[in-house]
Amino acid sequence: CNVSREEEVVTPMPFKASNRLFSYNYEVDSRCIRVHYSSEYIKSLVHPQLEHLLSPNDKSDCFVVFDLYEEDGTLCLFKDKLLIGSWPSKDFYLLQGKFAMHLLCALHNNNEMDWMGTFHASTSVKNDQAAMIIGDSGKGKSTFTALLLAHGFEVLADDLTPILAKDALVYPYPGGISIKSGAFELLKSKLPNFESLPEHYINPYKGYVRYVAAPKQKSYVTGYPCKVMVSIHYKENAKTHLELSSIQNVLSTLIPESWMAPDIYNAQQFLNWIQDVTF
Repeated sequence: CNVSREEEVVTPMPFKASNRLFSYNYEVDSRCIRVHYSSEYIKSLVHPQLEHLLSPNDKSDCFVVFDLYEEDGTLCLFKDKLLIGSWPSKDFYLLQGKFAMHLLCALHNNNEMDWMGTFHASTSVKNDQAAMIIGDSGKGKSTFTALLLAHGFEVLADDLTPILAKDALVYPYPGGISIKSGAFELLKSKLPNFESLPEHYINPYKGYVRYVAAPKQKSYVTGYPCKVMVSIHYKENAKTHLELSSIQNVLSTLIPESWMAPDIYNAQQFLNWIQDVTF
């Protein structure tokens, strides 16, 4: 936070309604969100994890409208026809992350810097207490989160957990739980209708994925205290073993793929929160 940084430079790009080749309405917290995509590829970056939120009604009074498209090798994100960001096509994950952030901001009517961070973690809740599930990619955190869902836990978020700076509470993110093909056999007997879910090819590393819809939250603007963090490391045929971990080991897993607000107040809020968490 004490290192000076350059502000993100957004290359000016004109808004083009002609890029609206695919359009969908999603319903979140009884509110309509419309997203336009310019191609099947651009749609595949966002739509599969939101597909369970598709609205049966073609409403015209959506409270926010996003446009995602590719133009001359550049990915663009517009919110209500205003340019949010543009990135080289190879940096598709930046488009995904920025869209997720601005979806959160739209739901909460706030700004990026109001968030302490969006963490590379899944989060489940029971008795109004949240537990954050972390782990390196492919170590089983989403599968474990789906198993918690099957055993009566609520799921707040998968792979992206937002924490608000002012109250250090975890808030829901409405994306589905991404399940890789290696866990299909396990979960087909645990979750109803799992085998009927569509499969989406993500990339050579992730392969085919199914997105499990967590039950809709009573409110996407209700936060939960999180005082427990569990690091998942799946090994085939291993016995389940749970032990206390050091904060150093946990943070080395949590931090690298998370976004944290570059702000003194938010950093202090993070330190205040993390010292009360059990690992």
